[in-house]
Amino acid sequence: MTACIAAYPLLRVGMQAVVASGHPLASLGRPATQTDLEPYVQLVLSDPVNPGSEHFGLAGVKHWRFVDLGRRLDFLLSGFG
Repeated sequence: MTACIAAYPLLRVGMQAVVASGHPLASLGRPATQTDLEPYVQLVLSDPVNPGSEHFGLAGVKHWRFVDLGRRLDFLLSGFG
């Protein structure tokens, strides 16, 4: 007999794009749209155990992946992405 495990989402979490204060998107004066985000590099936190897992909230095609939240924050605060 095989056991079956089911996973159910418990809540929805909204995604919010953030940029460093000197980034061109910071001067939009309005919420960024998908079209605004596409030309820029997106800093993405990846699962180190399963790097090929599903991708949620990605915009554009330029992604830099990080497995360390602190390192990603360092890049963001330095004006990258």
